[in-house]
This record gives sequence, C-alpha cells and structure tokens, in this order.
Amino acid sequence: MRTWVAALVLVVVVAAAITIKLLVRRRAPEAGWFKDSPRSAGTLSVIGTMFAVVLAFVIFLALQGYQRGRQASTEEAVAIIELHSVAAAFEPSTRAHLQGGLVCYARAVIGTNGPR
Repeated sequence: MRTWVAALVLVVVVAAAITIKLLVRRRAPEAGWFKDSPRSAGTLSVIGTMFAVVLAFVIFLALQGYQRGRQASTEEAVAIIELHSVAAAFEPSTRAHLQGGLVCYARAVIGTNGPR
C-alpha cells in the first residue's frame, strides 16, 4: 500500500471520529450521560480494555507480516546465491550468461522492493 493512501485513510478516520464525537456531545444531556460515577468508570474501563486488546492484535499482526516478509526475502536471497554457485559448474560462456541473469534479477528485486 502506498504511503499517501495510508495517510489519507488515517486523516479520514480521524476526521470522522472527531465529527461523531462532536455530534454525540451536542446531543448529550446537560448533566451528562451517566449520573452514577462508578457506573461510568466501569463502562470506560471496559471500553479501554477492548481498545487495548484490539491494538495488541493489530501490532501482533503487523509484526507477524513483517517477519513473514523478512523470512521470504532471506529465502529468495539464499536461493539466488545457491544458483549463482551452481552456475559455476557450466562452461564459461553459459556460466557468464546465467550468473549475469541472476545478478540482473537480484538488482531488479532490490530496485523494486528496496527503499524509496
């Protein structure tokens, strides 16, 4: 996903949350929604706990995706190195062609997925 799309989604979600909060606040009774303080504390602690659990799952899934990508890129790099070594068994013209193709492939992968 592109960075600007993620930023746009973040801005839209924050703007929607602020708008909803202002609309709910406008419709709130004069004394507030809760007249009983322990009752509101319990409700807010449940909401906070649910938020913490969802946030933990999001962080866990993001780290898991990062680890899968890192593992896949490591396996691909090892495969290219092994193919480069195997190409040494061929005659010089074929070896140069195969190794050159592997180097070009590795550079293309790095150029496509590397830092921007």
